[in-house]
Amino acid sequence: MVHTLPFKDITVPSLGFGAMGLSFGLGSNLSLEEAEPVLMKAIELGCTFWDTAVVYGAGINEKLLGDFIKKHNVRDKLFIATIDAVQAEYSAFETLHEQDGLIATARELGVAYVAYSPLGHGWLVDDFQYKSPDDFAPNDFRRTSQGMIAIPGTTKVKRLEENWASRDIELTAEEKQEIRKLIDVAKPVGNRYSSANQALVGH
Repeated sequence: MVHTLPFKDITVPSLGFGAMGLSFGLGSNLSLEEAEPVLMKAIELGCTFWDTAVVYGAGINEKLLGDFIKKHNVRDKLFIATIDAVQAEYSAFETLHEQDGLIATARELGVAYVAYSPLGHGWLVDDFQYKSPDDFAPNDFRRTSQGMIAIPGTTKVKRLEENWASRDIELTAEEKQEIRKLIDVAKPVGNRYSSANQALVGH
């Protein structure tokens, strides 16, 4: 996997860090003190392309990152993603944009495609701890739903280190073909989000 990618007129590290789950969507709303270990580890690793949005908890996520940046005086070490890219879900569970032309158009226009939830909202990890939707926190959206810069998000240092280490994995053509076969035949059934959340992502 490549370790850097062009983004507008600069180069950014790949993978990026999706900050949404620190305060929105996954049943968590971490304090600054709770979020600091994973954010400090991201900087230590060089994982400094961070993604946030005002919709993540009505600005709570951006405030959390801003407070962290001020406290540790690290603004010069980070690139905070803004609207200079297309951001859409892309994972083994969501390949819609391969067919609808979004990925091809972004590539053709030289626009960065920031792929959120590349691990299928946490479903594609080795020790996924949830057995049914009832196991999620009441405010976790997964309760009701099942050339890119991937921005896997996490609140755990260990997961961040695993995500960052994935940059050094090189898949063979045969492995990629096998993964593609699995993706094409193992599509989830039903909506990934509740109706309200589907509307937020343009579906």
